[in-house]
Amino acid sequence: DFGGNDNRGALNLWQKDFWIYRNYKSIMHYLYTWDNDLNYSDGDNGPRDFDDWGNFDYSFFKDTNFNYPPG
Repeated sequence: DFGGNDNRGALNLWQKDFWIYRNYKSIMHYLYTWDNDLNYSDGDNGPRDFDDWGNFDYSFFKDTNFNYPPG
């Protein structure tokens, strides 16, 4: 299981998580949200790079009913 990078502690050089997750070049990483041509990672960028494409749960979109407004 990938620990994820849903935090803003990886945005600056002086933050530990910046160095831990720097190879995870994905729209899912706050550091690369606008730098990555709006793409997901394929896991080929070295250590701590998560394969977004290989881990999508397509059944979520197929079997989920969204209602707006909620209620």
